[in-house]
Amino acid sequence: MTRYITTFEIIKDYFTYRLNTADDEKDCQSITKNCKPESKYVSQETLISIRKLAIKAENDHRESFDCYLNKILFDTKILLDENCETKIMNQVKDITNMLFDDNCINWGRLIILLSFTTYLTFRYSCKVNSINKASSFVRKLMEYLTSFITCKYGIWIECNGGWKLLDMSLERNLLIVVLDTNPIWWGLQNSGLIPNAQTNPKIPLQDNITFNDCLSAVIGFLNAYKTMNQNNSVVLIAAHNTKAEYLYPSKPKIVEKNSSPWDKYEQISDMYEIIRDNLKKLSNEQLSTLNSEVNNKDNLSNDSMITSAMGLGLCYINRIQKTYAFADSVKYRFVIVKASDDSSNQYMSFMNMIFSAEKSHVVIDSCALLQESSLLQQASNLTNGVYFKIPQINGLLSYLLWLYLPDESTRKMLVYPPKTDVDYRAACFCHHKLIDVGYVCSVCLSVFCSFTPICTTCNCNFRFDVNMLKKASSLKQGLMVNKLQYNQKSHSDPTNGNSNIERMDTNSQDTIDMID
Repeated sequence: MTRYITTFEIIKDYFTYRLNTADDEKDCQSITKNCKPESKYVSQETLISIRKLAIKAENDHRESFDCYLNKILFDTKILLDENCETKIMNQVKDITNMLFDDNCINWGRLIILLSFTTYLTFRYSCKVNSINKASSFVRKLMEYLTSFITCKYGIWIECNGGWKLLDMSLERNLLIVVLDTNPIWWGLQNSGLIPNAQTNPKIPLQDNITFNDCLSAVIGFLNAYKTMNQNNSVVLIAAHNTKAEYLYPSKPKIVEKNSSPWDKYEQISDMYEIIRDNLKKLSNEQLSTLNSEVNNKDNLSNDSMITSAMGLGLCYINRIQKTYAFADSVKYRFVIVKASDDSSNQYMSFMNMIFSAEKSHVVIDSCALLQESSLLQQASNLTNGVYFKIPQINGLLSYLLWLYLPDESTRKMLVYPPKTDVDYRAACFCHHKLIDVGYVCSVCLSVFCSFTPICTTCNCNFRFDVNMLKKASSLKQGLMVNKLQYNQKSHSDPTNGNSNIERMDTNSQDTIDMID
């Protein structure tokens, strides 16, 4: 009964508003006018939000609406018939069934159905030149629409948060966590074979963290984030060694059922079981590939598909924006938990993901477990996120709750670790290695670590002045002569000879290499 009352009140409010509002009066002031809920089940903010969404749907699909209505309302045989309203109602039922014939339901379709039926009554009242004459038809249409939505999709609406979910004044957050699940890296880590990038000795075993501990910390962080706000939603994506895959919500839940990510709270055990089952399925699928890589140690690589995981997350955000009417009020954020080293082969695609996230106003937070990551530093710095290398990986959950649980607005009131200098070195297009000095194509801006007369990206031929090449050649010869003369003089000074020779060798060789 509650579902029927709530749906009927929403339909009645929008019908009343639209039938008493001309096309040229649909502005912000008219939307909030005479908006008073009749029961405790619907708030004023919800009614106003649904008015805005329905008006937007009418403006966006006006041509399609007119195409259907011209076949109904401008048919003189139907209008002159005594059973005119009955025939129009049958036409509306056919259109409604056609709209939902694929059994696929979302909020956008419900809003379009509400907007279309209300626009039909508005056009019908204009056709008969009287709202009073159309009052009986309006009442029948409202009752049919309420009954159709409540009987067929009332449970779906309730399971997805109810009509109040469309309240655009509510704050919604979507957190996408990318977890490094590379089995090769975690296997080497558990055996103590991962070297420290700073000091190069093996990491002590007492400071190691197993994958189960890392996964438990991430799941605890996700549950803490969900309980912060009833409108918080989470997505967990695994970055494996060969592919990226959704761990939570499960893939069938996203694609087949087409359900909203803002479902009701699920128990912690349910989330753990879903993640465990999907992770086990992913590991079994990649088991044969992993065995072949282990047997062939020359091709063994511990790179993780972080870029592919970010691509899945951005596609998920894009689907939310195109599917749900309240997408404009959602704040999106990434948290990347990375364990393996940076892969220079993914540099180009990773930078494209960063720029796409920046353009979509998506914040990227980064958490490096053992080694510094220049790619994650750039991602967090460009998107106003937080980058932090965990000093004690045994306390991963504490750092996740401290640094990555608060949103962007809350962080301004908290004390965070100072930002470190960002390594903005680029990777060359030829060998995919990070370089300090390189050559840039003036046409496509491709970066190379060594000079090439033809750009391998755009096939552009570089032309040089002959006199400039001669000057460079003579300068190189002069430097080599000066180097020999300086070496002879330095041998006569036994106190400073060795240091001077080393300094001169270094500076001269750097200059000669640049000329080459």
